[in-house]
Parts: sequence; C-alpha cells; structure tokens
Amino acid sequence: MFLGHFGLAYAAKRVEPRVPLWVLFGATQLVDIGWMFFILFDLERVEISPGITDANALNFVDYPYTHSLLGACVWTALAMIGAWLWFRTRSLSLRPTVVIGLIVLSHFWLDVIVHRPDLTLAGERTATLGFGLWNSIPATLILELGMLGAGMWLYYSATRPVSNGGVWGQIVFMTALTVLWIPSVFGSVPPNTVAISITGIVTTPMILLTTHWLERKRVTV
Repeated sequence: MFLGHFGLAYAAKRVEPRVPLWVLFGATQLVDIGWMFFILFDLERVEISPGITDANALNFVDYPYTHSLLGACVWTALAMIGAWLWFRTRSLSLRPTVVIGLIVLSHFWLDVIVHRPDLTLAGERTATLGFGLWNSIPATLILELGMLGAGMWLYYSATRPVSNGGVWGQIVFMTALTVLWIPSVFGSVPPNTVAISITGIVTTPMILLTTHWLERKRVTV
C-alpha cells in the first residue's frame, strides 16, 4: 500500500491536530523507511518478480524486522517512546503519543489487506498473513484512491487555508504522487532492488519536507 497510508495520516490530523502532518506522514512510512535501509544492507530480501501479483511486481522474500507483526510492534514502541519524550517537553498530553503509535502500527494491518500471505507474525516459521488485494488492479485503485480521498476530505474539513497554496497545495501534491505511483500498478518495475532503496531513501525526506511546507498554508478550524 502507498497512497492509503497517506490517507490515514490526513485523517489522523483531524483526530489529533497537535501532531504535525509531516510527523503523521513519517509515522505511516516509518516501517518502510527501515525496510529501505535493511534492503540496502542485505538485512532483508526482496526480489523483482513481474506478474507475482497484478498490481505489484515485488516478491517480499524475507523482511521480519520491518514487516512482521512483532517487528511492527517494536517499531511502534520505539516511535511512541520518541513521541512521548518529544511531546512531554511541550506540556502536551499522552494522546499525541498514542495516535502516532497507532499510525505506525496501522502500516502492518493495511499491508495485510494488499499483500500476498507473506507478512509473518514473528519471522520465519510463524504464521503468515495477507489477503492479496494486489491480485486485482481495480480493487487496488479503489482502496488506495478511496482512502486517500477520504483522508484528505477529513483533513480539509478540519482546516482552512491561509493562502492560495493552502487551497490547492495538498491536492496538487497528492495528485503528483498518484501520477508517479500509477505506472507501478500497471506493470512498471524498478531496475533492481538497490534502486528501490535509494529512491525511497531520497524521496521520503522530500515528501516530508513538502508536507511540512504545505501544512503551514492551512490552519486548524
């Protein structure tokens, strides 16, 4: 899943407006950020296998540290510790910490919907989960775009623009990400696994910085 994670971050901003949107975006992607580095340093394995599912060409061979349920719980705990330390110094309540933790953990459960049964409970020789929505391109598009659209609607209904950029900025930004993502659904594959890692490591900070910049153009109602 890709766009759906961002949709959930937009929705969470309405639930807890004190958490910056870029932080929520980062929370949705934290597990994948770790995965990109683990792939780069051969700690986890992915193979490019066109046709393995209709909407995604990646065969996730081994990724227990980032995409098992146990691994996701560890990442969630680390994120919550960091969030608690950060928000505690700003005299905020525990609620932002809990929201961030739930967003991090949601990555695993949203991936369960789209992945083949390759998400383990705790690594090798444990039960696997995956409903395989990626085997249907229409269902993949409906879920991803539906979650993104719903999340953005909730975000826009809970905030108001303070400039023209606040009116269209997030829409243009997500449209651009959608345009970049769509080819992968219809068969475009990366040249190699290193390219997957490097692309993610480079683009994720850009996404977070752009989100931070655009959020300043809207304020909570």
